[in-house]
Amino acid sequence: MAFGTLVHEAETLLRNWLKEAKIGDGDRLPSERALAKTLGIRHYALNRAMARLVAEGLVSRQGYRLFGASQRPPAGAAPFTCHLVLAHRSIYLRSYRKTAKDLGIDLEVHSWETQEEAVALLHRLDDGKTQGVVFDPPFGYGIRYWEEAMARLVGNGIPAVCVGNPVDVCPSILGDYPRAVELAFEHLLEQGHREFALMCPPPWTASLTEIVTAWKNLCAQHGCAASAGRIQLPNNSLPLREDIADLVDRLAGEWNEVTALIDYTENDSNIPFLVEKLNARKKHLPRDLSLVSLRDAQILRTLTPPITVIEANFNLIQETAFRMVQRLARKRNDPGLPQGPFSIRIQPELILRGSTGPSRTAPPPSARDLPRLKKAPGATPAFLRSVQGPKDKAPRLEPCPDPNLETALLRPYEKIARVDASRFLELDLAPHMNRPLNFRRGWLGDLPLKNMAPGVRSIHGVPFRILGGPRRVDCGAVVFQSSVNTKGNAQELPTRLRVPIGAKVEAVYFLHGCGYARFLKPFATYSFLRGKKPVAEIALVPLGQPPADHPTGPVSPEFLRANIQDWWPDLPHFDFPEARMAPVNQSEAGEAVERHAYLYTLEWINPEPGKPIDYLDIAVNPAQSTTLGLLAVSALRTSVLKSR
Repeated sequence: MAFGTLVHEAETLLRNWLKEAKIGDGDRLPSERALAKTLGIRHYALNRAMARLVAEGLVSRQGYRLFGASQRPPAGAAPFTCHLVLAHRSIYLRSYRKTAKDLGIDLEVHSWETQEEAVALLHRLDDGKTQGVVFDPPFGYGIRYWEEAMARLVGNGIPAVCVGNPVDVCPSILGDYPRAVELAFEHLLEQGHREFALMCPPPWTASLTEIVTAWKNLCAQHGCAASAGRIQLPNNSLPLREDIADLVDRLAGEWNEVTALIDYTENDSNIPFLVEKLNARKKHLPRDLSLVSLRDAQILRTLTPPITVIEANFNLIQETAFRMVQRLARKRNDPGLPQGPFSIRIQPELILRGSTGPSRTAPPPSARDLPRLKKAPGATPAFLRSVQGPKDKAPRLEPCPDPNLETALLRPYEKIARVDASRFLELDLAPHMNRPLNFRRGWLGDLPLKNMAPGVRSIHGVPFRILGGPRRVDCGAVVFQSSVNTKGNAQELPTRLRVPIGAKVEAVYFLHGCGYARFLKPFATYSFLRGKKPVAEIALVPLGQPPADHPTGPVSPEFLRANIQDWWPDLPHFDFPEARMAPVNQSEAGEAVERHAYLYTLEWINPEPGKPIDYLDIAVNPAQSTTLGLLAVSALRTSVLKSR
């Protein structure tokens, strides 16, 4: 039985039990462990199934207590069902539910973990019965991947609204990002600051492009030419701790004159880490540096000091999106031409807290010295209108959905296309396995590899022995230490490993993957030894997410330096000169939505096949975020003719 089947069956049993028990709105449910025992299923499977029902709104969770949460329409009102498509574990899900309940809307939630899933969910909603769709798209990714699916919904008469990103195919509801940057800039100018820096994700979307363009225009208007170039753009949509550390190093070094920082990130945990690193470098808020965030969160209100923010009311954005979907549903049968796509921008506000203060290096300007922007309330300044031009200005590599991705596993390496499997030697990794494959908090830290069943599996012509099993103690991967992964199986993860080979080999093949990859930054090495003498060394170089301003396309010579890619499917994936992608289907039995995790194989050809290789040494840089996970290693024994 595929591991994913356990969760699918648990969900079916749980749904049937809720119906038979006639669980109503507010009725208390037994604990998960008691339910698992009653239904005769594993607690892990029931926990994952329960999470799905919570996401759908059939069950509500209050701490450890579970309650029925079936939503009923108001008496005498025709129910309106809106389908919400948003990220799994989104911090906005609770407020979406509350807003929909207040408006009397039946809300059906469809959560996705990858763009591949998001697009598949949008296609599934194109069934002619859907009353309305609110789509909260992937943050930091271009619209090309999902815009066609939204256009198809709208073209077939289904009311659809996009939240947070302007698009050309349907109405969009979002905050006014240029105005948010302007408010932050004006506030800091009034405090006497003249040296600024900005941190935000690379401008891969129209919204992020607006932030960067508004920043440069404001710096030019206020005579802060040096600040225009002080933009910290991480490689990833969600900055890693390495990116925060790099920013602090710059603020303490080449940007030492900076007295004010504006930050935009979707990751709440970044700012507490930023404050911690700043304090360690003797840059305290607000004495030495003023900080403004363009996004609010609960954790920012409880920091010391609490963080000043500029943010549009997200509850208002959600309510506007729901009301717009209802309006589109009422008007879709009206005669005449349909209304074209448009954007509604909710104006942000400044929320003053303790992270900003007067600059110690410059006196506050007088009112006559500070240029003021003359404009009507709510209008976008003329010098900022240029940022609302073409969508997705910066080209970006986008993954392409392929219904036959698994066929990539069948293409053998040229050297072994006609080699018998008996010539392969399996290297023994079992003593070093430290993480399970089929459990959350296994594999590389968050999402499991659901369908990597144990046994010999042929990938690219190489027989790899997959370890692991159905229990959490059945480990199937060697995960190495990094800045974001330090422990596995309750033990500290390794930084070095030596695996015996002890044979004459023509080639060695690796089945591995990596996570939290940074663009073309080497993070690990595979070394081959004959006794104590090094024979060869392979540096592992991940592709990661190419910068927004980098030339795109798999033919870019710089990309050919890479030999592995982050396993996350939303990143660009293709074969490299000495490595090949190995997409693994992550879908559970009966699911219409397909998900893939991208492992990679790597080939090393021995220049001296007639001499034995004694050891394989693996070493990683634990200070980097890129995390290596090794599943299997197979070596091709030297043929009898070549060994003479």
